[in-house]
Amino acid sequence: MKRLFSHCPNAAPRAGPARRPYLFHGGGAMTIWHMMICAMAMILPGFACRPIFAAPAKPTAATFATASNPGFVIIKGTSTLHNWSIKAKGLSGTVVFAPPTGKHKSPLLHLTKINLSISVLSLKGSDGSGMDAAIDRKLLATRNPHIIYRLTSAHLTAKAGANQPWYLWQTAGTLTAAGRTRKIDLKLKILPEDGGGIAIETRTKLKMTDFGISPPTAMLGVIRAGNKIKIRVLWNLVPMNAKGK
Repeated sequence: MKRLFSHCPNAAPRAGPARRPYLFHGGGAMTIWHMMICAMAMILPGFACRPIFAAPAKPTAATFATASNPGFVIIKGTSTLHNWSIKAKGLSGTVVFAPPTGKHKSPLLHLTKINLSISVLSLKGSDGSGMDAAIDRKLLATRNPHIIYRLTSAHLTAKAGANQPWYLWQTAGTLTAAGRTRKIDLKLKILPEDGGGIAIETRTKLKMTDFGISPPTAMLGVIRAGNKIKIRVLWNLVPMNAKGK
């Protein structure tokens, strides 16, 4: 009976799996969907292996190193005879900014690290070789050939803008000279420069005796340098991958 009704023209068609839209009929035929995938693979190599929507690249830390024109350090002081100054150009080191977050795109908003080294032997005095030798002795250049500054914390106090080209930072760090390390607070100005580099400037006042340095004397103590000194630093840096260009 079941077989008889299966040939009846009014009988309902038997349920079965839906047929795929083949481009060609017959065994081994390729579906239209397969053809589209193959075409995309030929037009875009590696299409099938790549996600359709790539994740956005994550921002990275910005690292700067001393430029070929490093800048300078100037130290000024007084004496019973006249004022004096010494200058150094032997600066080296790195500065690191953390990746920008949120809507901020500037890489100069999150200062995280400063390592600055100043060669004692590069210090040259305004009074010539006599002053240079005195400086080397007082700073114990043989045992401590570098003056070293390291950042410990930084707080951004002002952003660069149309009327203010500098980023202003209030920082805390350590300064090591003549083998002694002392805490030091500095106000830094960081100026973005053409080509992606930056310039860092700071000024501060110190006492030689804070680092165990006795003020130099001459002529059996007749001429005596003052204990207080003024320091100015101007440090030029370039992006790490541009160093040497």
